[in-house]
Amino acid sequence: PPTLTSVSFASNNASTTLAKAGNIVTISFTGSRNLDVNPVVTIGGTTSGVTVASAGSQLNWTAYRTITANDSSGSLSFQIEFSALAVVGVPVTATTDGSAVTVDTVAPTAALTFSAGTVRGGDSQTITATLSEPIVDSPALALSLFGANTLATTTFTKTDSTHYSFVHTVGTGNGTTTVALGAATDVAGNIIASAPTSGANFMVENTAPTITGAIITGGKQVVVSYSKPI
Repeated sequence: PPTLTSVSFASNNASTTLAKAGNIVTISFTGSRNLDVNPVVTIGGTTSGVTVASAGSQLNWTAYRTITANDSSGSLSFQIEFSALAVVGVPVTATTDGSAVTVDTVAPTAALTFSAGTVRGGDSQTITATLSEPIVDSPALALSLFGANTLATTTFTKTDSTHYSFVHTVGTGNGTTTVALGAATDVAGNIIASAPTSGANFMVENTAPTITGAIITGGKQVVVSYSKPI
């Protein structure tokens, strides 16, 4: 029966062993003899969207399809069913050169913590990001601030591949400040989710306390009430 003498698997991702949604994965294979027209190729458990074509002759073939957000993350399986002169070969499910493709369609996320929950003008607020997975160095992890304090897009300082920090000098204003993330990607190229999974907000409080009341006690002490703790 015919065999496949060469089988390789690659993605058009910058890292050929990884594929995210939108990437094209390609199997290249060569028969021990000319193969019958249209081998049946399954990629990721389906033939849907798979295009199979001969590459110059019926000896050499390619099969490819585009990865979608519905593909499960993990090692991408395949199977090639083929024949030559109507003699069926043993289906092939492994490459001959050790090449493989791993699907990664999950965007990295970050949980934020703050050095203080409530801050005022002039304070230094350290924002620490803990990532769900390593990210690449470029583009750098960025943040923007909205609300009581605003800040145009700027970058974090890297501690390691999953930990980053930024020191914000608190300005004027009162109320909630929200942090949005951006720019960074994981190794596969998935862009980080802009909304943190936790710790998206901190409070800015610049309103001076006011006296709301004062009484003289029987012991001739003055008890003063303020609008907030001092």
